[in-house]
Amino acid sequence: LASLGMVEGVGGGKFAPERTITRAEFTVMAMRFARLPEGGENPFSDVTSSDWFYDQVVGAVQYGWITGYTDGTFRPEQPVSRAELVKLIASYFTVEGGTSPFPDVPAGHWAAEVVSFAAEEGWVSGYPDGTFRPDAPVSRAEAVKILNHALDRRAGERAAALPFTDVEKGHWACDEIREAAVSHTYRKSGEGETWLTYER
Repeated sequence: LASLGMVEGVGGGKFAPERTITRAEFTVMAMRFARLPEGGENPFSDVTSSDWFYDQVVGAVQYGWITGYTDGTFRPEQPVSRAELVKLIASYFTVEGGTSPFPDVPAGHWAAEVVSFAAEEGWVSGYPDGTFRPDAPVSRAEAVKILNHALDRRAGERAAALPFTDVEKGHWACDEIREAAVSHTYRKSGEGETWLTYER
């Protein structure tokens, strides 16, 4: 199987790992993974056909992966919260209810079911104080790590060069970013993932 690169940089050879990921950026990332037809009817007043994310956003609407706000907007530049990100990824899966292990995501919270599912599947973990912080914005590096875990993409140290100048080998997410950014073929085993070929 070919593992296509899901993420791109922000220009100038940079990835901006600590920058907050926007609703448009994450929708494009998710649609790249899905590899489903893009485009469709645009229901959003703040999304136009000239936007770089247009085809992916309106495509995601057709599959029910994203919805707008009650005022008819999508708010593409708005940061994605931890709960929103988990909800979007969970739309790929059959989610079964459970009890959230986080005190700040009680049973009545709108994202309780998907956060519980994500925790049980090992996509996310809480902070040292035991909270999940559902409304906290997600960095681009954090989004890549969560998506890798959800899709069972097993990051590790590879011979492939890091594709971005602002992600050094010592960065906590360098292996996760390489996994999502470099197109490669691989073989999985109990020990992890072995890359067979990769884009140089």
